[in-house]
Amino acid sequence: MKGEKITSPFLGKKIPYSKFTVPACRTCNTRHLQILESKIHKAFTKTQIENHDATIEELAVWTAKLLYTTLLHDYIHAAPGEKKEALGEVLRTDDYQFMHAAIQTLLGKLQIGPPGEFPVSLRLYRVKIHPDPKDRFGLATNTIGGAIALRMDHIGLLVSFDAGYASMLGNYFFDLYIDERLHLAQFEELATHWLYMSELQVGTIPFKRGTDAAGKIHICYQFDSLDFRLREIGQLPAFAEPNHDDFRTLLMATTRLMISQLGDGDQSPSWLEDPETARFREMDIEGPRY
Repeated sequence: MKGEKITSPFLGKKIPYSKFTVPACRTCNTRHLQILESKIHKAFTKTQIENHDATIEELAVWTAKLLYTTLLHDYIHAAPGEKKEALGEVLRTDDYQFMHAAIQTLLGKLQIGPPGEFPVSLRLYRVKIHPDPKDRFGLATNTIGGAIALRMDHIGLLVSFDAGYASMLGNYFFDLYIDERLHLAQFEELATHWLYMSELQVGTIPFKRGTDAAGKIHICYQFDSLDFRLREIGQLPAFAEPNHDDFRTLLMATTRLMISQLGDGDQSPSWLEDPETARFREMDIEGPRY
């Protein structure tokens, strides 16, 4: 990713990945963050993603760093005014405070949720490697929903800081393809549904913190609040009659294609054969994207 350029979420500027950094002291940067980066690098360079040894917590914290720093970069470089104030408000929401706390867990003085139950939705997929080296990387974020879709060579990663909302309500859709090798367009459509679904939360989900006898800080989402909101929302499928303008915008972000390349009319292009079964149509895995 070092040589890739990422479009910052609010300013819309293409910035080298290496410029998205966490403001940190030398010890944190060279010790704690470097250990995490090394684990993720080792996991993502495995030929088969099922052989990776990164934990859910490590993948989530690394993703939190990526999401948080892209927004932080825009805040630091935004000119004074309404946009900078708006970005400051976003960074102070529960979702982004939670991401900041996730990064702090690397110091060992803070723990999020019970061990092994990091409250995020996360999926890893096997993806066809595009023959064009310029199209082997893709990153799209939904800063409103606190979600990210990342594609690197043969790996597709979806993460949403939603206390498990997408995992609970969309598992029958997103889990269908965990064991399959996906066409690039199929992963991009899954990613678009994932980013769209992250906005279906009813506001942010608050978290609470406490300190144990050893002085370690514990942070977790208030799941009683989460349960109430999930009951309030109901079983919304990931692909249920989306707002076509919003969906098309997210599809453009995941594919990096223009609207004219995605077809005409009100209907967004879809590889879903039947929304009721959530299955994709048969595709030539080596064929073109669209």
